[in-house]
Amino acid sequence: MPDTLGKYIVVAFVLAFAFLAWRAWQIKQASPAWPSVEGEVIESRARPFNAQTSEPEAGKNEWLTEVR
Repeated sequence: MPDTLGKYIVVAFVLAFAFLAWRAWQIKQASPAWPSVEGEVIESRARPFNAQTSEPEAGKNEWLTEVR
């Protein structure tokens, strides 16, 4: 019986991997149709932003990106 459970787990992992690979392939196929523009990046940076400013080390940081 435990051997059967292991087979189900392996099948579940294979199916999950196959789905993720298929989804990545779909995105790759669609990307040439995405709009594009020409431009020049002058400056870019990412900085952490914490909603709890009183305790900057507590909680989870979110990242803000700035691009010019």
